[in-house]
Amino acid sequence: MQTTFPTPAKFAARSSYYPELRAYFRSGFSLLEVIGVLAVLAILATVIFSATTKSVNSVMSKQERATLQAFANALQNSVLRTRYIPGSNDWYQAVANEMGLSPNAVLYNARNPTMPRLFLSDPTMVLGSNVPALPYTNSAFGCAQLTNARVILISTLGTPLTAAQTNSSNFNALWATPDDALGEDINVQRLNLGPLFSRLQLNNCFSGTNQGLYTVDSSPLAAVGNQGLDAYFIKGSVVQLYETPSLALDVKFVVSGDVGYFYADNVWRDVPYMPINLMTNAAAANLAQMLSASASIFAASPLNINATYTPQGVVGALSNFLFSYSVYAANTNDLNYANAAAAQVTLQSAMIGLTNGIVQGGVLGGCPHP
Repeated sequence: MQTTFPTPAKFAARSSYYPELRAYFRSGFSLLEVIGVLAVLAILATVIFSATTKSVNSVMSKQERATLQAFANALQNSVLRTRYIPGSNDWYQAVANEMGLSPNAVLYNARNPTMPRLFLSDPTMVLGSNVPALPYTNSAFGCAQLTNARVILISTLGTPLTAAQTNSSNFNALWATPDDALGEDINVQRLNLGPLFSRLQLNNCFSGTNQGLYTVDSSPLAAVGNQGLDAYFIKGSVVQLYETPSLALDVKFVVSGDVGYFYADNVWRDVPYMPINLMTNAAAANLAQMLSASASIFAASPLNINATYTPQGVVGALSNFLFSYSVYAANTNDLNYANAAAAQVTLQSAMIGLTNGIVQGGVLGGCPHP
């Protein structure tokens, strides 16, 4: 039997008789209710999307920072291996070769494949007479001056970057700005190239034709010259010292720290040497220069953490003793002798104080770099 439902108007008048039908006709949503639900859904979608995007950006930013750090390590390894510091036009090629990547994988990041990573060098960088400072190739003459050898790698996940008009103030500000202050879109990796260099000093004890010869890596033989050689070389450089005129190889070593050698009586020595024969004024002045260079290297040596004296203190004590002794030798009297003797005791104590409680690895610092 087919049931006929009353119209809504009739149902309204007879609603008290059909409670189950009343619920049937009121089961739908009104237009206002639908709009309200849609508004809530839109707000929820916005909040969820914003949180998800922020989380993704944070993860990608951390990954990019780790990538830039890996690039910086690879760049250092490349410099030490090849003795070549690239510039802004070929840095990514050097990193790619070191890591076995394609150049584009180094130059661009996956989030922003149209905006290359930037390589900025300190505008005040000085590597000898190399102008511009980068790119730089290690040579037999090294670089006589090493100043502000700093570079920065910059990557962006969104904000466009430009390397135009980068001056020393801008570079210093970027170098000093904390990473957290740059935001998640900008990632920076700073690299100081100064510690990749060591100082090498070569000197002749006498002026004349028999001057010491040397090579650096595969460079041609070069004479040290009357003025000597005082320059910075990339660590890992292979130095060979030859005698004159026999061209016999006398010393071969790898540059790993600050070092000095002196050529006297046709022999290379790593300590100053006082020849037996009488020296001219020029030769004496040259020896004094070698002594000064040796004292500088000694004063910059690592510190024994258990010592009661520092290398600088020993150099000072030696200087005081030499001064007191020269005064005593020129004008002998009891007071001058007492001063010289006291200075000698202090010097002995200072030298003994360097050896107190030496243990393996018990040193502080090392040879300083600019």
